[in-house]
Amino acid sequence: MFDMLMSLYKVDHKSTKWYRRIFLWTLNLAVINGWLVYRRHATQLMLPTREQMDLIQFTAGVGEALIQQNKLPSAVVRRHGRPSSAVTRISSSQSTSDDEDRPVQPKKRSALTPAGRAARYDNVGHFPARSEPKQRCRLCHSYVRMKCIKCGVHLCITKDKNCFIEYHG
Repeated sequence: MFDMLMSLYKVDHKSTKWYRRIFLWTLNLAVINGWLVYRRHATQLMLPTREQMDLIQFTAGVGEALIQQNKLPSAVVRRHGRPSSAVTRISSSQSTSDDEDRPVQPKKRSALTPAGRAARYDNVGHFPARSEPKQRCRLCHSYVRMKCIKCGVHLCITKDKNCFIEYHG
């Protein structure tokens, strides 16, 4: 069965370096074995077959999770060049009202990708930071000013409850 699955999506990279071919074969072996364990676990949980990931989706999810594994959150990464402005300036010739500044509307966030779910539980780079706009906690829905700098999710951290640890645990 392994040989059949291995032949479905060839990762064979022709190279004069023999150890690269062995490395890629081993990596493909680990991904296929992981997918087989995933399928067995999904069957035990009685997940319908049409809702289970196929081998190529699983491989892509593993690849995305490996790429995101050691990336620092954007709040920690120091960028070069001129910082972007949070406010869009309207020139006086275009302005029809007395407003000089108009704030930029934040973009809507989409649902978490498989890589985002893996990054949520990776225990690397998740730190609470104070954010200016008050927003609802992802778990208990109370208004908070703390958010995870890696996930960008608002979470509670008080002496009574700690949604930050619950969310990442």
